[in-house]
Amino acid sequence: MNKSDIRIGILSDVHLGFLGHINPNYYGYGQEPFGDHDLWFKNALKYFKKRGVDVIVIPGDMANACAYNDKEHPHEYYAEIENKRTGEIFREVFKGTRTKLFCIYGNHDLECLKQEKLLGGDKTIFQDSYGEPFKKVARKKVKGYTFIGGHWGLEKLCKNAVKKECLKNPNKPVIYVQHPCIKNTT
Repeated sequence: MNKSDIRIGILSDVHLGFLGHINPNYYGYGQEPFGDHDLWFKNALKYFKKRGVDVIVIPGDMANACAYNDKEHPHEYYAEIENKRTGEIFREVFKGTRTKLFCIYGNHDLECLKQEKLLGGDKTIFQDSYGEPFKKVARKKVKGYTFIGGHWGLEKLCKNAVKKECLKNPNKPVIYVQHPCIKNTT
């Protein structure tokens, strides 16, 4: 039996909601009035930490922004605080380890892009949350493996990036991640 030289944890569509929000999609923790999403996410990360993963992959929708009907705050407000908390919880759980985080924007996170433009290119929300600047086609090297990912609509750009990477090192697989449109998920 071959032993794997990389361990990957995948948590797609985390939809980490704002504190105090009850999201009926998380039945195990959905009855608690505060921090239910945080607890769910933290427990999922702890599960992967115990198994010694090298990378946590979140292929979009780290935040739950755009899912609320709130007259007081715009969607950008939630996208920013939810993405920041996603990164904070990851760093808290994996503090002192070499585990990496690979995130790409999903449709619920895109509101952050509007905020980043308004901030004038200072430290972006994505960089603040995940430690690297936002790129349409995201790339990350982990233990010699290249991870490439993007949001729907960027398939052609991503396909070209994967092709290029495969030509560089044809003996090493490239891991491609996409936040897919619903029509492409079944």
